Amino acid sequence: MNFGQNLYNWFLSNAQSLVLMAIVVIGVEDCRVIKIGLHYILFVLQAYFYIRFLYFLNVDKS
Repeated sequence: MNFGQNLYNWFLSNAQSLVLMAIVVIGVEDCRVIKIGLHYILFVLQAYFYIRFLYFLNVDKS
């Protein structure tokens, strides 16, 4: 495999974590600039772990 294919595969395997990190960073910056509190970040984290839990439940049913 070449570098582009390796990079593409790495991105696919880490895309969910990268998107979550981007959402958290944007939420932290919003909290600093707008002073809205941490409710947004906590909601996103709760949704993320709920989706991971649902995925975990469906993994063994293939």
